[in-house]
Amino acid sequence: MCALGNNSVEVLDLHKGERTHSITGLGSPQEIAYVPELNRLFVANDKDGIFNIYDAESFQSIGELNFKDDADNVRYDDSAKKSMSGLATAESLSLMR
Repeated sequence: MCALGNNSVEVLDLHKGERTHSITGLGSPQEIAYVPELNRLFVANDKDGIFNIYDAESFQSIGELNFKDDADNVRYDDSAKKSMSGLATAESLSLMR
């Protein structure tokens, strides 16, 4: 779950009803996507425009893309096996696939 005010992503165990891990130090995370077959978490951040990629078991960062501003959407197309993130401003549109 994105915790905008805490600049973190909170990992929840829905069966136990408790938080199991926090990914901290983010820039106002907007959306996340979990891709089971890759065991990856994708996080789009508003404040710094960073699109983070995490190992979903260890929650360690394994990569990032810098949109420079407001990466605010994450989608995963299961049929195409592609993750997408993007941002739109009055001046530009950026998309990562």
